[in-house]
Amino acid sequence: DGRRTLRMQQDMIAQQLLYEQSLEDIRREVRSYRHDYKNLLAGLAGQAVEGKPEVLRAALSELEIDFDRNLGEKIRLSVQIGNLRIPQIRSLLLSKLTEMKNKGVECRLEVIYPVENVYINVWDFVRCLGILADNAIEAALDTEQPWVEILLLAQEKQLSLQIYNPYTNTVDPAKMWDDGWSTKGAGRGLGLSSYQRIVKNYSNVSACTSWENGVFVQELTVEDRP
Repeated sequence: DGRRTLRMQQDMIAQQLLYEQSLEDIRREVRSYRHDYKNLLAGLAGQAVEGKPEVLRAALSELEIDFDRNLGEKIRLSVQIGNLRIPQIRSLLLSKLTEMKNKGVECRLEVIYPVENVYINVWDFVRCLGILADNAIEAALDTEQPWVEILLLAQEKQLSLQIYNPYTNTVDPAKMWDDGWSTKGAGRGLGLSSYQRIVKNYSNVSACTSWENGVFVQELTVEDRP
């Protein structure tokens, strides 16, 4: 209805502002690094002149680690988000990234090529992505070091979504499709039933789950219709 559409639009605007803010944070840090690095490089140049290669190598290594930790990861994530060319998907993933950060779940997002088409109704894809992400977050939070990895691979006439998370219990993947199944007990896994119904509505969509060596994998593949 109209209220639901308005809420979705407001959420998309809020998430877009969050993305733009992250880009502004990167620009601010780049300006700061440019100023600081001039001084740091001047000091390194002095060490090089004094003939202290071991000290120089150690300092450069520390600078590289510091750069990756404070700026490199932000730039990498920004590039991944920038490859999400569909606003609804970008909005949802920004929301999930924020949720995971707040819950202490380490998240790695990989969007290797620009995602410009999902080949099914975009809201159905967003619902599937949200359900799988929520399932991964829920399971990851039961582990000592929770993490979730989300991979979106756009190929010619095909889009593959893969979500990985640690899982501590033995589970039969086929059981996931039972109504009401959940890692947290009966009645809390209805999202997966909705996910199954969406998948069954499309002949060009395939889904599978697997579990091996303590890692749970959910995969959704959508192909272009002939």
